[in-house]
Amino acid sequence: MIVIRASPSNRVNGAALWLILRSPFAVFGLLIVLLLCVRSIISGSGVFSWAVGFGAILFLGIGAYYALYLAKVSLYVRTGKLGATDFLGRRHEIPLEDASALHLCSVAYNNGSNVQPYLLAITKSSRCAFAIASADHFSVKEIGRIASAASIPISGSWRELIPLNELDRRFPGGLSAFWRFVVGDWRHPKLVSATVVSVLVALIVLVVVFTVLKSQGMM
Repeated sequence: MIVIRASPSNRVNGAALWLILRSPFAVFGLLIVLLLCVRSIISGSGVFSWAVGFGAILFLGIGAYYALYLAKVSLYVRTGKLGATDFLGRRHEIPLEDASALHLCSVAYNNGSNVQPYLLAITKSSRCAFAIASADHFSVKEIGRIASAASIPISGSWRELIPLNELDRRFPGGLSAFWRFVVGDWRHPKLVSATVVSVLVALIVLVVVFTVLKSQGMM
């Protein structure tokens, strides 16, 4: 089995970000701010405390996601399989005989103001079996090791720009239901059901939050 893992050292600015996120002083400071904000909210403080509290939660969430990404995301070849793990450690695999290439590209969104490198596992039917975002956390040399072990070529490059709303058209399966919702690609039947479930979950969360706030006399 050959496995390569994401590393911030493969990115120009990734290492510095990781040093900040893994600092125990930064995490400890954020936790203190978060606790103070929660206390302020419970005691009936204003909107500013809410904003700071949610900002702290968001920053901690981003840091946690990035830490999980570096710890869990991988690309590998094992007996008869080409696969990858996501930030939760879940496996996505296809038989080697179905794989045709590992395609490198950069996906552009927000009218091209943001660009994110992607690695796509392309099948012989020109579909995307799985995709890895922020794929420049892997070096092209290491990706080459996986491609060589799988006996498939590497196509494309990080310089190849593909608009987000065109990715799933060029490589069906390249976008999740969430991103198909973002780009408004309603050709996929599962998108409607996924949207309904998401709306219901959001409504449940809002009801729970409202109930908690009401019980605390904050509304």
